[in-house]
Amino acid sequence: MNNNPHNCRILKLLIVHAAFLLLIPSSLHAWQGTVVKVIDGDTIEVQRKGSIERIRLYGIDAPEKDQPFGRRIAVLTSTVCSAGKRSLTA
Repeated sequence: MNNNPHNCRILKLLIVHAAFLLLIPSSLHAWQGTVVKVIDGDTIEVQRKGSIERIRLYGIDAPEKDQPFGRRIAVLTSTVCSAGKRSLTA
């Protein structure tokens, strides 16, 4: 990159924005709940503080129960998420 004033200004602006983004608290937070139901291969219900939260599992695109392999995937999800306390990151 050359010493063009416009390029330097853009670089400074990018550095300020990057620093600002690092200072913002993350919207991700962890909490605990009890898995009470597996809806399908990529959706569960978790009880937390007296209410039921429906959770979609990030990065998983599983078939619905009525689609091919849907029931098998739901059983696998039930095995992996077996009922009990779990830590979740939302």
